[in-house]
Amino acid sequence: MKKTDNNLDELIRAIAAADGVTDEKEIALRKARFIQEEEEFVNRQRQIRAKAKTKTNHEDNKPSKNFEEYLYKKIINAFDQWDEKDIYSISFLVYSNGSHTYKKFSNLTIFDISCNLESYYNKEVNRLPAPSFMSLEAHLGEQRWNYAMLEQDTVEIINKDNFNILIDWYQKEGIENIGYEDYDNNLGPVGYRELLHAITNVTKRIQEEDYFFKKFNRRIPIIIQDLESTHAPISATQEANIHDEASEFLDYAKKYLYFPS
Repeated sequence: MKKTDNNLDELIRAIAAADGVTDEKEIALRKARFIQEEEEFVNRQRQIRAKAKTKTNHEDNKPSKNFEEYLYKKIINAFDQWDEKDIYSISFLVYSNGSHTYKKFSNLTIFDISCNLESYYNKEVNRLPAPSFMSLEAHLGEQRWNYAMLEQDTVEIINKDNFNILIDWYQKEGIENIGYEDYDNNLGPVGYRELLHAITNVTKRIQEEDYFFKKFNRRIPIIIQDLESTHAPISATQEANIHDEASEFLDYAKKYLYFPS
């Protein structure tokens, strides 16, 4: 996911500051690790595409676009059912787990979506006072943006009922060792980044089409999330919300979320 060097440097420094890190060598090391992880993902994608080009696929010569269209239609169908006037954000949860299995495959990635309402947020803020160890600003941000604190009335887009479609897409793309996780490279299991990339493309398309502006006469951020607030979905959120819809969330993320080094 491309960023300008200045934007990347700003993001890494904000993450380091949130962790209490000021040493320039450590900041530079974190930036190098981030770049290395992204390069490893890009290289893996290139290898997959190169391998896929050597194969003849009589069923479908554009598996990525067709899979993204499948995701898009399921998402829009869910959006069309939502008429709540106080939606302040949309959550796209992308989450892998060893218990997510299909046939011989395990550690698969699920994809759920949900809308977040001002009415629920206000109720929870009034119900739960800020703990003594947390500033009011941090508490309000956590209630508003931390996935664990949200209502999570989810619509399942990719789950056990259609893992077969996900696996079929992986195989058409030439992705091998699905679900395997190399804990040294911190990229997540094979298939996670690939699905995240497809979801980012779909999210960007939805925002480019101004779906929410046409429906509600205002733009609404789509927050791509996991359960641990890692930098990959946050970076995807930044890339996909092309009108800066997610600026409030990104400001919170840079200031308060923990990013593992």
